Amino acid sequence: MAKEILLYPLPNQEIDPLFAAQLVLLVEDQKQALQDGEFVLKSADGFKKLRDWFKKTEQFHQIYLESSRYLFTPRTDEQIAELRKDFAGSCYQFMSYSYHATKQPEGLVLLSPSRTLALYEKLFPKARKSKHRFGLDSLFGISTPDSLEIQDNGGAPKILRVIEYTLTSNKGYLQKKLLAHEQDVRKFPKLFGDTQLVFVLPLRKSGGFIPPVIRESEAPVIEMPFTHEQFRKFSSSIFERYRPEADYGYPTLNEIQEFIRQRPTVTLRADDRMDG
Repeated sequence: MAKEILLYPLPNQEIDPLFAAQLVLLVEDQKQALQDGEFVLKSADGFKKLRDWFKKTEQFHQIYLESSRYLFTPRTDEQIAELRKDFAGSCYQFMSYSYHATKQPEGLVLLSPSRTLALYEKLFPKARKSKHRFGLDSLFGISTPDSLEIQDNGGAPKILRVIEYTLTSNKGYLQKKLLAHEQDVRKFPKLFGDTQLVFVLPLRKSGGFIPPVIRESEAPVIEMPFTHEQFRKFSSSIFERYRPEADYGYPTLNEIQEFIRQRPTVTLRADDRMDG
């Protein structure tokens, strides 16, 4: 006899059964992916080990490849600044998620950003998907969190914490995230009523700064094993010094754009080796 799978939320909790089923499937998919070795960091606890591991991942390869393709066309300083911002945001999100996904206590599962977005697509089926650079997709008009920490409960998963990986201290952005969580709690009390909104920030030095919006909300803060300045230097170094596979004959991202700006009529194509 097949084992019965209990869906969360349970009947009469005013949640579409299709959404409940999707939550079960995503949790099982997440658990299987981790068992298969997805995003396994092993002993990458310090920042050096973490960044070295990250640069060997397929995610980094894709982010870098997309950046290089974008820079093979002349761009304004404003466009490059926006690219670097998106680049840093995507790297930070993936590194933060990967670092914490394998550190969950027994019985807890951390949904990846892509699986979290898939869940919100079911929760808001009429919302259109908004495509963004580096896979930082979202839903039009819906503030989607980066991850969800879920208690497995043997096939009856329950959301415990809503996770935001953020580098910014921008008041408006943080207020938007706090408000979005409050709205989810009011709209879906049986689903989000017992959840916490948690911000994952870079490591603060002793007595370091927490954005006032977060401090005043009393939202919990989890820190990464590196400071904001360490991460900024790492992100900048990719543009200024990194060369794929340590090939010193290949230009850096900054050098690609500098060359293209000097010869704007020349059409170049990214190195085919980077597609492999």
